[in-house]
Amino acid sequence: MKFAKVVFWVAGIWGLVVITPLYFLFDLIGKQDPPAITHPGFYYGFAGCALAWQIAFICIGRDPVRLRVMMIPSVVETVHVWRGGGGAGDTGKDEPTRSGICGDGFDAGGVVCGGLFQDNGIRGRES
Repeated sequence: MKFAKVVFWVAGIWGLVVITPLYFLFDLIGKQDPPAITHPGFYYGFAGCALAWQIAFICIGRDPVRLRVMMIPSVVETVHVWRGGGGAGDTGKDEPTRSGICGDGFDAGGVVCGGLFQDNGIRGRES
């Protein structure tokens, strides 16, 4: 499960680096992407939940054999965030040019992490 350790450690640290700044960008997001955020509880709730999952990824990376069952909700969380944020442009509820990491409604990072999480959970590599 060495591969699983690397995947979950990288995903957790990457997520911490990407999500932590959200706590300091509340006002800037409202200025650059109007309209302003009207429900800060939802905003900070999302940021806090996403941050908690990054910590869960790091915990899974420390002991993937013992926490293998947590790989299933990890896939669900990753795909859910990818579909809700990166794929929202496909539904017409968001501007396609503003959603996802690539800016075209496709979040490559979410797809890669979700696929790797699923691969680890199904196969359980023993390397």
